[in-house]
Amino acid sequence: MNPFAKHILIRSTLAMTCSGILALTAIGAAPAPQEQTTVEIDPSKVRRLVASAEESMAKGEWSLATESWQKALEASPNSAEIAYNLGVAAYRGGQYDQSAQAFETAASLADADLAAHAMYNEGTARYAEALDRLNQTENQGTPPMSPMGEDGAAPADPINDAIDRVSNALTHFKDAAGANPQSDDARANAELATRLLKQLKEIQEDRRSSTKIQGNIK
Repeated sequence: MNPFAKHILIRSTLAMTCSGILALTAIGAAPAPQEQTTVEIDPSKVRRLVASAEESMAKGEWSLATESWQKALEASPNSAEIAYNLGVAAYRGGQYDQSAQAFETAASLADADLAAHAMYNEGTARYAEALDRLNQTENQGTPPMSPMGEDGAAPADPINDAIDRVSNALTHFKDAAGANPQSDDARANAELATRLLKQLKEIQEDRRSSTKIQGNIK
């Protein structure tokens, strides 16, 4: 039985997209809170890419939608809404790292309201990525940890990796809750991430203790 399965029921409002306000951003009409990238924007090209992305989203073709949103963002890099929708498409397609990066970009460009949603969704994506990596490790079987890797470096530890990613997710849930105190989901997910983080650290400590005991056996 997967010991992390009970944590997968994370509360999410990720489906919200920004279709209704893409036209404004496509022509660069709205200022962004951070320093913007200077590019020459072709509004007609951006509209074509956005239309293609929205069509793929409607069909549930997440890979194609992600590709179109990515191209749209490259054509209009100061668009918080395009970055946000890229995050949604990537998340639905299981590309959690790309999703988190897109939401991080959206949060840096957006106004306060959209930034709060983006921070929440970045946390959700990083949390999902951590669970996905843990599940893959469990399905493949975790090999015994060796003191050093083949190249002389410390071997990668999936538990440490998960702790880092869940900690990152927890930070974004707390940021989202601070930006939007009415967000019950952000608070609930912060509590969920905190519990998982505690469990991961307990597993990490158990593994360390087990390694010490085995090392003393002759």
